[in-house]
Amino acid sequence: MTIPPTNGVNSNSTAAANAGKARSSTPSPASDTAVPSANTQSSDNVSLSTTGQQFSKFAAELSNSPAEDPERVASVRASLNSGQYAIDPDAIAAKLLDQDSNF
Repeated sequence: MTIPPTNGVNSNSTAAANAGKARSSTPSPASDTAVPSANTQSSDNVSLSTTGQQFSKFAAELSNSPAEDPERVASVRASLNSGQYAIDPDAIAAKLLDQDSNF
C-alpha cells in the first residue's frame, strides 16, 4: 500500500512531498502478503499454579454437574403447593444485606 504525499496529512512540509516522489511505485515482495517460514517453531510454555490447577479441576467438575438438584426442586415445589413452606422475610432481608455488603 502506498500513501500519496499529497494526502493533506503533512501539507506544510515540502520534504515529505519530495520524499514521496523519490519512492518507487512498485511494491516490495513482502509488502502485501506475509508468508510464515516453514521452520517456525513455538517455544512458548504455559504452566498453571497449584491454585489455577485446582480452579480448573473445580470448573470441570461443575460443568459436569446439573445446575439444580431435581429432588430439592420437587421437594420445595411440593411444600409450596401444600402451604407448608415457611418464608421468613427477615432472614431473606438479612441475607440480601449481607450480599450487598460484599460489593
